[in-house]
Amino acid sequence: MALKKVHKALIAYALLSIILIGSLSIIYFVKKPADDYVLYYSETCPHCKIVEEYISNNSLQTKLHITEKEVSKNQPNLLEMKRRVDSCGENNGTLSVPFMYYQKNCFTGEDEIITLLSSKIGGA
Repeated sequence: MALKKVHKALIAYALLSIILIGSLSIIYFVKKPADDYVLYYSETCPHCKIVEEYISNNSLQTKLHITEKEVSKNQPNLLEMKRRVDSCGENNGTLSVPFMYYQKNCFTGEDEIITLLSSKIGGA
């Protein structure tokens, strides 16, 4: 009789372990994209400053998931930006900032980026 209880407990433990591992696997493999919005900028770019001020003045970091990546001093960020520009078919031989990547779409220049962000927060 005691052996049956141990056997049932082991089966219950095994089933719970399988459910837990399965749930964690689903969470691990079905992830959202890490960055909804990625803003590529240069510290010396006046147009980038306008976009950064717009983000700050409208508290967009608390409303949208925006990752900012500096490209003039950071080679990996620059290479990532080049790949994303290429993926949008917009590589005409020059790269410019500010540049935003959002849902596999490319947005270049302060006006285009601010229009995108404004539309997402219900602004004009």
